[in-house]
Amino acid sequence: MKAFETFREVAAVVARMHGARVAHGDLKPENILIGEGYLPWLTDFGMARRIHDARLDDQVSQSLSKTASRASRGPPPTGCPT
Repeated sequence: MKAFETFREVAAVVARMHGARVAHGDLKPENILIGEGYLPWLTDFGMARRIHDARLDDQVSQSLSKTASRASRGPPPTGCPT
């Protein structure tokens, strides 16, 4: 259950960023560190950018589709909390 709660927190952080019109630009497992109490920390904001137009919805949709596709291909990486 911890994995789901951690994922939900990552999604909440990303939603807050999008609400502030900021896109991370490189969200992937390698850029999410898990801290004490399974608290996720987003890292590597080198590709982050302000969103100035209505393309955010399309970009987010495409990104979520790719992420879901990758996630459905197999078991979680070694070391993921369960």
